[in-house]
Amino acid sequence: KKKYDYKLLREEPFLGVCLKKHKFSGRCITLEELFKESIIIREAGSGTRNIFERQLMNIGYDLKSFNKITFISSFKLIRELVLNNLGISFVYKAVIENDDRFGTFKVDNITGTHEFNIVYLKNTNAGKLVDIFFGANR
Repeated sequence: KKKYDYKLLREEPFLGVCLKKHKFSGRCITLEELFKESIIIREAGSGTRNIFERQLMNIGYDLKSFNKITFISSFKLIRELVLNNLGISFVYKAVIENDDRFGTFKVDNITGTHEFNIVYLKNTNAGKLVDIFFGANR
């Protein structure tokens, strides 16, 4: 945010997702419970993975804390694996929105709300284009 200009597009909940009948559904769970589960996460470099790893690191943990980890590059595949009860995941709410087969859960210091911003170079005409975009989409 220091190097670039930006405009907030929206804030999006980042939450734990599981099959609706999973024992975590609707709960706030502990780290001890979380680490016993098989987790399905995005590939290295993806935004949701970066958020998840950063949140873990902030509380003194990393991915090695989990019993089993599966790395997947596609939200569609993550959805399918979770729906087949093959693990849990952490994604933006928009990934599972309007699908009542999913349950959600919270973990203190991991889940929360994150910004989606339109980012552009400072001192360019891009800001005007962003304003036009917002005007057409609001």
